[in-house]
Amino acid sequence: LKSRADDAAAHIIAEIGELDAQIEAARQRMAARETIERQEKRIEELKAEEKALSLQLAAYDKGLLLAEQFVQVKAQDIEGQVNAAFRLVKWKLFDVQKNGGIKNCCEATVNGVPYGTNLNRAAKLNAGLDIISALSKASGVQLPVWVDNAESVTDLLPVDTQVIRLAVSATDKTLRVALPETHNQYYADKGDDEA
Repeated sequence: LKSRADDAAAHIIAEIGELDAQIEAARQRMAARETIERQEKRIEELKAEEKALSLQLAAYDKGLLLAEQFVQVKAQDIEGQVNAAFRLVKWKLFDVQKNGGIKNCCEATVNGVPYGTNLNRAAKLNAGLDIISALSKASGVQLPVWVDNAESVTDLLPVDTQVIRLAVSATDKTLRVALPETHNQYYADKGDDEA
């Protein structure tokens, strides 16, 4: 009887162990189901947040595009206003990059040719006179302009200030001063004593 009771007790203990294992497995499945439900709920929240953020990103992208367009139009406007002050020289103040952005630069051009590259001596001298003339008008100061190596220019750009041309002449052995026709006419009208 005792041995049967021990066998029955061992059998019942084994069944209890099995039932405990099943209960634990069921608890783990329930915990896993709750975890899955929480994760699915979090996934839905994140999807909603992603949708809201993508709408916000689209709005920011639109704002950036408008800002870039504004910068480009403003750059063209500034360049136009600066170039309106010059007769010969045109300034390239902004460079459009491959990505559409604007990069500051400052390059003088004459008929589309950059000043520092293939511009001939006469064009460089006339560009300099144009720049001096525009800056003189802007500042309200008129100073005489000295043009050295003037023999390389046949036609100087007219400016509203006194121009002193220095030119080499093989035939002249002494310094010769040539006054403009209007100046000679002024002294002719005054008489030789004042001239």
